[in-house]
Amino acid sequence: MRNLLINLGFFLANLGLLALLLCPSVTAPMESAVQEEGLSMPLEIAPLPAEEAETTPLPAGEEVPQSQGNEPELPRLEGLTPASPPETAAAPEADKVESVPEAVEICQVYRRLPTKDKVVALTFDDGPGKLTKKLLKILAKKKVPATFFLLGNSALNNPKPVKAITDGGCELALHTWSHPNLTELKKEKIYWQAEACAAALAGLEADFLPLLRPPYGRWDDEVLAVCQRLNCHMVLWDVDSRDWEGGPAAKVLARVLDNLKPGSIVLFHEGKNVTLEVLPKFIDEAKARGYRFVLLSDYIPLP
Repeated sequence: MRNLLINLGFFLANLGLLALLLCPSVTAPMESAVQEEGLSMPLEIAPLPAEEAETTPLPAGEEVPQSQGNEPELPRLEGLTPASPPETAAAPEADKVESVPEAVEICQVYRRLPTKDKVVALTFDDGPGKLTKKLLKILAKKKVPATFFLLGNSALNNPKPVKAITDGGCELALHTWSHPNLTELKKEKIYWQAEACAAALAGLEADFLPLLRPPYGRWDDEVLAVCQRLNCHMVLWDVDSRDWEGGPAAKVLARVLDNLKPGSIVLFHEGKNVTLEVLPKFIDEAKARGYRFVLLSDYIPLP
């Protein structure tokens, strides 16, 4: 008889608990009271044991695209890598600046400087790296400025060269986080690539220009819309040294000099020994032809 009464008591207690969980008229006042106290009230039933619960695999981290011949694969800093970009998230309606007519005037695409002056702007992509300081020594010796389009991933792995660039009187600009082909990405991933690069430089307390150079020079309306959203210009080039291909220094030098004209933006890359060989010869010959070396910000109005 005693055991029967005990079992009956457990049954009634469980029945009361079930009614409490299922009846909104009972739980609602409790939830309201808890919220008024600034607390949170769990309304979900406790999860099943691990062997019974459904598991949702975490999304895989973004894979850094392989180089197309002009940049060595860069290591990642686990502790400083920004969160992975959303896979399918669309831009908030308020952020779709491409639908605002005046936004078109914010972002401009520059292939050369907007001037007829006999000036030339040197630019270097894909750094910083092991050869950055050697490039800076050549520029300092020749008293020539330049603009360095940096990768956010590489900047975090090489913070000292980043500071050396600005200390040497040169400028910094954006070249994405990990050098993907932006035309193969969705808009939010394009935005993440540019924003992560800017965040890396800002985290290093480095001043940089609101200028973006898309890797491989590939861009489309989506990339342009991201530039508008970030309020920055897109900077390409009209003289490509193609130094990333290597080859004889004489061939690279001839390629650059043959295409040089007033207002040219010249593209070189970091990390190539042939660039170190060509650069001083190019500077001397350009000066002999009456050219003056300037920074992009000297002629491009910043947004």
